[in-house]
Amino acid sequence: MDSLAAELAKLDVDLSDAALSGSKSAKPVAKATTTKAAVSSSSKTAASSTSSSSKTAGPSNSVSSSSVSATKKANDEEIERLKRELEAAKAKGASLTAASKSATKSDSIRAMEGELREIDSKKSTMDSKIGELSVKAGQSHANLQKALKLCDVCFLMDCTGSMGSWISQCKANVATIMEHVATMSKGQALLRCAFVAYRDIGDGALRFQVFDFVEKDRKAEFTEFMGAVVATGGADGPEDIAGGFQKVLGLNWRAATRLVIHFADAPCHGSQYHNMGDDYPGGDPEGKVPEDLLLEIVAQKGCEYYFAKINESTTRMLEIFNAKLSDKAGKKVVILPVGTHPEKFMPLTVKTIVDSMKKSVSRRTALASSKGLPAADIGLTDFDVLEI
Repeated sequence: MDSLAAELAKLDVDLSDAALSGSKSAKPVAKATTTKAAVSSSSKTAASSTSSSSKTAGPSNSVSSSSVSATKKANDEEIERLKRELEAAKAKGASLTAASKSATKSDSIRAMEGELREIDSKKSTMDSKIGELSVKAGQSHANLQKALKLCDVCFLMDCTGSMGSWISQCKANVATIMEHVATMSKGQALLRCAFVAYRDIGDGALRFQVFDFVEKDRKAEFTEFMGAVVATGGADGPEDIAGGFQKVLGLNWRAATRLVIHFADAPCHGSQYHNMGDDYPGGDPEGKVPEDLLLEIVAQKGCEYYFAKINESTTRMLEIFNAKLSDKAGKKVVILPVGTHPEKFMPLTVKTIVDSMKKSVSRRTALASSKGLPAADIGLTDFDVLEI
């Protein structure tokens, strides 16, 4: 297009020069620098006219007005043609520009459509994941509600020779206790029981007997296990309480309310805990520290620790335990003064479980209230009056 415009400008100049020369000196004007078609046609016309004039009038330096007019007409026609070509070129350029923009727009649209498809794909994946999470959340909520209704009770018992009557009470009453708690809570409390028997460090395979948590629908298994527990072993006065605590930590704790009810008539090893003869006066030979393990049970496992005190031999030990729990966890040992009355085993155990569950509900309700949340709907505050 730029070359066409330049050529038009040049033709205008040549035409002006030709007209001026014709009017002043009438010299022949047929420039060789015009466009190919026009110049060729004009040159032939001018040459023919000059030749004719020469034949009739002889040589002359003047050009006739008809020759100039013919040249001007040819130039005018060439200018018009070039203008038409210029306009056509402009139109084609505009069309190409529009097409280019359209193509660019189409590319952008295609890119956006690709991004939208990718977003739709990601949304579909996210919707699927949200669905899966919703199902899991529902399951987690159901599990949480069940956990809130559960109460895990571990009976930790010295099962050396002097504890036969207490072992018998546990054997006879644990299944009944599970049923009784369920009845008292109007079916809303689910009791799981575990049993950890410990003896002394030198008692070999009978040093420990452990039965992990079961619900009441498996109480027959619990009863069968208890049938194999007998009062035996124990050499010196103290027993392996540290080892018993370690076994308690390994149980499958799951409920919101967790209790350890410890029955013992002897302290742990270590002269600082008692004033009796001890085969291990320096404490547990493996380096276990009873009060540290008890702190883990209370602070990390979230258990309430109850100690059924049968005699005074455990007094100093309980003072050390209390000092540790009070200093590190703001807790204390709950002492159950049973004395030498094994028949208190069942009523004492049931009352302990019920009281602990009520305290657990009260704590959760208070916490929910402080945070402006609805209290857990587990209905454990309406236990029937305890009559055993």
